[in-house]
Order: sequence, then structure tokens, then C-alpha cells
Amino acid sequence: MKKILSVIIFLVILSTLFVGCGTQDSNNHIHQWSEEVCGERQHCLICNLSNSFIAEHNWSTPKCGQKQKCLRCSVENDVLLSHTTDDGVCDRCGEYYISKEKAIVIENTRYQQVIQSLEDEYNTSLENLNLKAKEYKVHIIHTESYINSRLTEIANKLSTLRTELAIAKWDTSLSGKNKVQKLEVEITD
Repeated sequence: MKKILSVIIFLVILSTLFVGCGTQDSNNHIHQWSEEVCGERQHCLICNLSNSFIAEHNWSTPKCGQKQKCLRCSVENDVLLSHTTDDGVCDRCGEYYISKEKAIVIENTRYQQVIQSLEDEYNTSLENLNLKAKEYKVHIIHTESYINSRLTEIANKLSTLRTELAIAKWDTSLSGKNKVQKLEVEITD
């Protein structure tokens, strides 16, 4: 019995909440509500009674990079809508989007890779240049050594020929004179 009484009381309270809109009141008329105006209550054009709710904005479909606009009063929302992703396909507009921060990180990473590649190339070139320089240095040392040994050989031979020439000049015979001429030609060559 208590349950039935509770339900009846609830229904009476609920019915009083819906009285007014589209029903007759004590003035025997059906309310004719004014147009909805955002941020205001509707009122009856006959008796000026206000209803209980404030009309809210009816926002347009959200578009990335734009502000939403109320379809009723044309006011724009202050918030610029951004993409729903930092890196990938936006759930709202379907476009591929990458955030400025992510783009900077990617570009910095690419820049560092390019710098590293250039440093590696420089180091490899420097190593190759140093190897070639060592080869040339060894070649120069070898060539210098060869030239010095040849100069020593020539100096020794020249010394020997001069000694023979000095001895041959003491020989006044014809064979001695021929030998002197031969040695002088050999020394000058």
C-alpha cells in the first residue's frame, strides 16, 4: 500500500512539472512560445509566462582549424578546433596531420642524421688522406734513400776515376795518354 501511495505522489509531482507547455492553464489558452533565443528563456506570446529552461547554442558540425558557429544566432565559439591527433589521421576531418612540435622533433632528428653522416664522411676522407700521406712519405723516404745511395755510388766512382786519372797522367807512353783521354771523357759524362 505504501508503494502505491509513493507512486501516486510521484506521478502528481511529475505531472505538475509538465503543466504549461502545450496545455491549457487557468487563463484558458494554449501557450504559444516565442522563438528560441540563445541564452534566454522562451516566453508565452499571450500571457508572457517564461518556461523553465534557457536555450543553449546549437553548434555547427566541428571542422579542424575553424571555430564552431551557432546555427541559431550565428555567434562563433572562441575555441579554434584542432586535429584529434598529433601524428596520423585526424578522427574529425580524416586528413593526415602532424603537430608543430612533432614536426620539429622529426626535422631535428633528420638534421642530426645529416650532420652525423657529414661527420662520418669527413672522418673517412681524413683517414684516407692520412693513409695516402703516409704512403707518399714512405715513397719519398725510399726515393730519397735511393737517390742518396746512387749519389754515393757516383761520388765513389768519380773518386776512383780521378785517382786512376792522376795515376794515368804519370804514364807518358801512348797507351797512358789514350787512357788519360778515356778517363777524362768518362769523368765529364
